[in-house]
Amino acid sequence: MTSAPEIIKTCGSTEKERKIDQVALRTLSECMQYELEDGPKRDRRLWLGDLRLQALANYYTYKHNDLVKRCLYLFAGTSDKDGNLPQAVFTKPEVIGDDASMFDYSLLFIPALQEYFEKTGDKQTAEELLPVAIKQLSLASKRFDNNVVCDSNQLGWCFLDWNLELNKQCGAQAVYIYCSKYAVKLMHALGKDTSEIEEDISKKTETAINRFFDKEKGVFVSGKDKQVSLASNIWMCLAGVFSDSENAKVLDNVKNIENAVSLVTPYAYHYYVQALFDCGKINQARKLLNDYWGAMVDDGADTFYEMFDPANPDFSAYGAKAVNSYCHAWSCTPSYFLRKYLVGEITMIKGIIFDLDGVLLNTDNFHYNAWKKLADRLGIYFDRTINNQLRGVSRMASLDIVLGDHGKDFTQEQKNALAEEKNNIYRQSLSQMTSKDVSDDVRLTLEKIRSAGLKTAIGSSSKNTKYILERTEITHYFDAVSDGNNITKSKPDPEVFLKAAEYLGLKPSECIVVEDAHAGIEAAKAGGFTAVAIGDARTHEKADYKIDNLKDILQICLK
Repeated sequence: MTSAPEIIKTCGSTEKERKIDQVALRTLSECMQYELEDGPKRDRRLWLGDLRLQALANYYTYKHNDLVKRCLYLFAGTSDKDGNLPQAVFTKPEVIGDDASMFDYSLLFIPALQEYFEKTGDKQTAEELLPVAIKQLSLASKRFDNNVVCDSNQLGWCFLDWNLELNKQCGAQAVYIYCSKYAVKLMHALGKDTSEIEEDISKKTETAINRFFDKEKGVFVSGKDKQVSLASNIWMCLAGVFSDSENAKVLDNVKNIENAVSLVTPYAYHYYVQALFDCGKINQARKLLNDYWGAMVDDGADTFYEMFDPANPDFSAYGAKAVNSYCHAWSCTPSYFLRKYLVGEITMIKGIIFDLDGVLLNTDNFHYNAWKKLADRLGIYFDRTINNQLRGVSRMASLDIVLGDHGKDFTQEQKNALAEEKNNIYRQSLSQMTSKDVSDDVRLTLEKIRSAGLKTAIGSSSKNTKYILERTEITHYFDAVSDGNNITKSKPDPEVFLKAAEYLGLKPSECIVVEDAHAGIEAAKAGGFTAVAIGDARTHEKADYKIDNLKDILQICLK
């Protein structure tokens, strides 16, 4: 018996990707029974680590969300007397939890619950299971000494991957930080106070960098022998202890260390691909997906394996290849990656809407200096922290933020005059701009997009947009301009982007929005657009894609 439909349309940009997706879908389907079991061959039980990955694939394919809900409750209902979640649950002949727990698996209940709530909006389940989730953080925190997770030689205390050479200390610390951040997301959504957890994240992140990061090698090391492994570095990148660009360098560095401990399971490779997507390495993520899962397809797989080491196809953590599972739940996530990041609706993109400041040009400092000069004249405190709140916001709304409590001292007529004064200062700065203020990368990217036949527009709250485009000689790259002169609501309202799409003659679902401000990402998602984050917006959880440089947009829209 399977809970999944028999047929679902495969996707992929190449024949190879479509075959990988077909095998991934079949793998997931075969493991969807009365619960999301790990595989039909051997254990036939529900594992927590597998559940999280199966659920992700399910949200983008079969959408059998009640099955995910059942599994979350099965774990919550089989915790031990101290609140520890079992690493696995048996459902036959009766429901019973495994008598062992694993550090990372227990913590992964948190992102599994957060993602379920995000996809379904099932607040009742989220509220009921939140105490179980937070309890896992509390229990895991007991394993720390001075904000460093204590290492162990005990087999199975923490999983990460089946490579028996792998030291787990560094990776375990990263998983704790990673799952704590998901706890903050979930609690924010439910209106709960997160200050204590956020303070804990800060302490453990700082300690992780000081204790585990080898500055000379540019990678994270683990255990008393300072072992270098892919798993440790992948998880530290996923935990976001550094910026995305720094994480990208870490992943490059560890790949070039000859004796770094490798990965041997699709479970670990899932997180490797995810880390690459998270830090903007879209091309590398796609290549890894094709190379690793494609190698199993080339090996004759019609469902994906429990463990697979391309360098050693006969590898088995059990000592015998015949014992391995050859239809295993945790290997199904190509169907998730393909739909979320690589194919899905993105293949229907016909237009790109760019924010101006911070995306195509860097005029932020002109804005800051203009507001600073006005604030200083008025005797009002203003700094770059306050300035960051103005990004993507209209001129009048920005003025209200700058004035703060002093706003009540001014009439509307006076406020209009102040806004005009700031704009005059700003425009004087803009008059110095020339075509040289546009980078070669930006010009080349725009030319390639235009050559591909995609429509382009500007979506900016600035009323100076057309003037800036003229000064920098890039007006001809755009089919339409939507700016502060034709809207009544500023970001995070989606009006500016909706107008831009309208001018292009396209639906929001047919457009990408490229933004560097959180308010812009909010506006894009509110309007039904695909949101691509660059710069500061990369930290926004709602962004569909995160890129390091504008040219990376080509990997998304030109396939």
